[in-house]
Amino acid sequence: MEFRDQLAVGAPTNEDETCLRRLASQIKAKKVVVKLFLRHPLHAKLYLLFRPDPINPIVSYLGSSNLTLAGLSGQGELNVDVLDHDACQKLARWFEDRWNDRWCIDISSELVQIIDESWAREALIPPYQIYVKMAYHLSQEARAGLTEFRIPPEFRRKLFEFQSAAVRIAARHLNKRGGVLIGDVVGLGKTLMATALARIFEDDFGLETLILCPKNLVPMWEDYREQYVCAGACCRLAGPSRNCRNSGATAWCSSTKATICAIGRASATGPSRNTSARTTAAASCSRPRLTTRPTSTWAIN
Repeated sequence: MEFRDQLAVGAPTNEDETCLRRLASQIKAKKVVVKLFLRHPLHAKLYLLFRPDPINPIVSYLGSSNLTLAGLSGQGELNVDVLDHDACQKLARWFEDRWNDRWCIDISSELVQIIDESWAREALIPPYQIYVKMAYHLSQEARAGLTEFRIPPEFRRKLFEFQSAAVRIAARHLNKRGGVLIGDVVGLGKTLMATALARIFEDDFGLETLILCPKNLVPMWEDYREQYVCAGACCRLAGPSRNCRNSGATAWCSSTKATICAIGRASATGPSRNTSARTTAAASCSRPRLTTRPTSTWAIN
């Protein structure tokens, strides 16, 4: 399993692919056998070389080097060669005892299977499997949004399942990228979805919403904002309104068909600078405004 995970890390190269394919072919040809010793943790490093030499038929190496690129070069490891015939025979018996142990399991076929199922496989991958893998990764953020955010209780019986999923996915994008676009045909509840999105950020992050919309939609947005107790204010796009004059709201959008919502921390000009936006929005003479640049924006079209 760890080897399978390692194949998914980093950018593969042609050399990596050639090396893995060669390893798989050597294992299939029984030139290489890989076993896993499970009786107890085994930290020893022993290298045995058998050769047709009557004087030194076995050469052994003992030391700290693992059989890896890092272990064999560049890490200041310490190793020693053993040439004594009797010592090499004892080391060979030590190795054979562990190699033939009942708890030493042959994993050669499993390694070949992992390589044959990876990007280094010999067979070409069908286009459908590539498409499914791309769809899986592209939908990863959507699946994360479904688990990361929760719909406020007031909206759970109002939103359909597809609307609830869209709100949570939009919340994920808005939180991660600072902006999101909710777009759909007329009558599918974009206004209610945007209101739920505003409540999520108010409840989870303590943020308030400035709603910029065409003049004819201001009463509708005010009704939604008051019905679902959303902190913030609503302003019309076509010229500065009495509620948000000097707030810079009209600079956010030149379109008269879209509604833009900006999230940030708000203050109010009026009797007290510490008055909450929810209180000042209800006062006819107050002008709630964002004290800094909005942390997030989204549009409904």
